[in-house]
Amino acid sequence: MTGFALHNNGNLYVGLPTCVPATNGIWRVSADGSETELFAPLPVQDLPRGLALTNGKFPLYVTNLHDFRSNKTRAICGAALATPNPNDDCTLKIWRISSSGQVVDWVESALFYGNPASPLDHPHGVSGIVVDDAGENVYVTVTDFGRIVRIPIEPDGKAGELEVIFENEPDKPAEQRALFGIDGIKIGPDGNFYIVSIRTDQLFGIRPGESTHTVIVDGHPLDGPTQLAFGKRRPGDGTRRKGGLPPLYIANGTGRRAFFLGVIVSLGQGSILSGLEQFVDMGIITEEETIGLQPRPSVVRVLLSTETTEDEED
Repeated sequence: MTGFALHNNGNLYVGLPTCVPATNGIWRVSADGSETELFAPLPVQDLPRGLALTNGKFPLYVTNLHDFRSNKTRAICGAALATPNPNDDCTLKIWRISSSGQVVDWVESALFYGNPASPLDHPHGVSGIVVDDAGENVYVTVTDFGRIVRIPIEPDGKAGELEVIFENEPDKPAEQRALFGIDGIKIGPDGNFYIVSIRTDQLFGIRPGESTHTVIVDGHPLDGPTQLAFGKRRPGDGTRRKGGLPPLYIANGTGRRAFFLGVIVSLGQGSILSGLEQFVDMGIITEEETIGLQPRPSVVRVLLSTETTEDEED
């Protein structure tokens, strides 16, 4: 599973890139969890990643992190993206899905494509997505470039002209930019953007219209953060603050270890533990250090307000 979005009626919509035609796409889970069904099939060459409903209702917008078509080679896209008008082979899309499960290609752009020089198995392009409360704009993140793109929603539902509203240090190589690896994105009740980086274990805050960012959490307990969501204020739960925000929950996917674990799995011929044992035998890591490398997905709770009441417990 990748991204998810919760409808106001309690149904959950989940991205599931299986690469199998009968199951690849967006799944719907009933509010009580008793029923699941393939809600919107998607092409098997695509990787649905981020999901966002409009104020908890349809339409549903979904990002395509990567297109595995064979003609999208690194060499082709590396050359094409360096030109003023990249060809269509080096673009990614955002889908718009209706309440009946009808899928349309809402917008496609080279701005969504990842870095052809990425050391990963494939470039990581458009990923996180959020719709503003007014239902007027969609905002997406592009992981490899630390880029945020705004797409206006026209009155007829079509996509307006794309605008890059943030790309920190764009003249630097992708891996040297401060927001390298940004993934999930949310708009807080205060109107600010909150974004996590899966590769640097950080939570960022960005004010609309500003060209700088604030690092809110750096490192532990973040560990490959991917998704984030604001919770609800409930009396007596220790989250009441003077003008503060509700708690922010962040899902850790232990993604920072992905580079290292890929090598470990290769050495272990598909087994993480076997690969770790070979690293110990080779003297690269100690047996004690292997514990910290084993994936431990978790959820982090972050309180963003610095002004608290006396009954604040966290």
